[in-house]
Amino acid sequence: MFGMQVKDKLAFIKKDGQTLGIVDAHVSSNVVYTDNVALPYAVGDVFERSLPSGVTERLVIEDPEYCKPPVAHSNIKPYFQIKVRKEGVSSRTSTPHTVNYNLQGTNSRVNVNSVDQSINVANVDCRELIREFRQAVQDNIDSEVERTKLLDKTEEFENAQSTSTLMKKYSELMELAADHVAVLPCVVKLGKWIAGIFQ
Repeated sequence: MFGMQVKDKLAFIKKDGQTLGIVDAHVSSNVVYTDNVALPYAVGDVFERSLPSGVTERLVIEDPEYCKPPVAHSNIKPYFQIKVRKEGVSSRTSTPHTVNYNLQGTNSRVNVNSVDQSINVANVDCRELIREFRQAVQDNIDSEVERTKLLDKTEEFENAQSTSTLMKKYSELMELAADHVAVLPCVVKLGKWIAGIFQ
């Protein structure tokens, strides 16, 4: 057979356990060559052979490839070149995979098969945000009464930094600012800042 000595007799067994016959073949590393092209070889089917030690070796079919030589080599019959692996041994061709991590925020981290025991220390100063908020209130709130209320609540919020009343003062400020969100875009920035503190 195509220049290789046929030296093995293999039982051909379908996935469902049905034995379809004995195949004359040449087993080389992870490939079985046979000129028995009449059998329906498929991925997952098995070849069995008895080794000299008495052990029965099972070879699982991974890729049966039908080969028909060119006309110029008419003295070579069609054959199968069948990639196999020993049963119980995982396939050498593992499927590659990609993992994408999209991280946001100042305290982002990735833990793979581990426990996160880290401690976050964040020193965020919101003075610039408060200055920007005050400026927006002065520039965009026409009603003097509303402007004064917002500026007073802004001062209370600023004075509540590093105290237990910070969230309460923030809520009071946002309640007043809710009617003016369209002209106070920095409300969103303050919201993100406060959310970062309490996450």
